[in-house]
Amino acid sequence: MPQQLLVLFLSFQLTTNVGGYWGKIIGGHEVKPHSKPYIAYLEVQDVGLPFRCGGFLVREDFVVTAAHCNGHITVTLGAHDISKKEATQQKLQVESYYPHPEYNGFVLLNDILLLKLRKRAVLNENVTVIKLSKSNEDVPDGTKCVLAGWGSVTANGRRVPKKLQEVNITVLDWSKCKQIYNRHLTSDMMCAGYEEGACIGDSGSPLVCQDTVQGIVSFGRSPCANRTPTVFTQISKYTNWIHEIMAKKSDILYS
Repeated sequence: MPQQLLVLFLSFQLTTNVGGYWGKIIGGHEVKPHSKPYIAYLEVQDVGLPFRCGGFLVREDFVVTAAHCNGHITVTLGAHDISKKEATQQKLQVESYYPHPEYNGFVLLNDILLLKLRKRAVLNENVTVIKLSKSNEDVPDGTKCVLAGWGSVTANGRRVPKKLQEVNITVLDWSKCKQIYNRHLTSDMMCAGYEEGACIGDSGSPLVCQDTVQGIVSFGRSPCANRTPTVFTQISKYTNWIHEIMAKKSDILYS
């Protein structure tokens, strides 16, 4: 996969693919079960070892994740403990994959992927959609947000949880983040966290600020959250594109 070329510098992927999984939450804790009903657990099968990513439901039949979470994906909604077959879980197959047309896996530009589900999710108290940020809406530095996922809970990426984790995280000034990541940071990205944040397995997970999803976990440095921020794809730069894809591929009628 192209993004593996970034492994020594930027990507959350490890050359060892520890346990076959990517991603994590550093500095967080287990969430109250089913308190994040919009979040999706993604099992990704690729030519190498299987791995996990996060995602989030934006319509009954569409999930958003990171484009570098490519492969054959199975989506699980309504999960808390992914080691169990919980009664709340809905396991759904993907009908179609829509990576951004200008996605670049070498430098993780436009790192966003839409998944059209074969069946619509059944919305209930454990499975709901989440609101997208408005087009080109900026998130001020210092904004308090929440990141949730099933990624590793240790900075070396070697301990992955069974239960959904979350961490409070603060948006970092873009220019300060640019100093850390230099040319690898673009205007379509945003940063949050410093000594807490995402890691192996959290790719594609949502950054939620005041009940609105503002970012998608894209990349960071290893060891995770070691005085370096997590970089997110900024949703507001892609809101119109998301709605265009969903409108073209809709089998749902709205009034």
